[in-house]
Amino acid sequence: MTKSLEEIGTEIGAKTEKIVRKSGEVAGTAAKISVYSSVWAVKMSINKSRSFIEGFKQGWSSK
Repeated sequence: MTKSLEEIGTEIGAKTEKIVRKSGEVAGTAAKISVYSSVWAVKMSINKSRSFIEGFKQGWSSK
């Protein structure tokens, strides 16, 4: 029971497609995490900047 070259090629193609699709999903998830992390970092820096500015104003205005 040997398989024809065409059957083997079809099996390999299907397995390769499955692996590539999974790799794409992993890359997409990693990209989404990266974007969310970047947005979070920007939000944190804005909050810290606002806090700094408020503290600076208080320090400047108090005598």
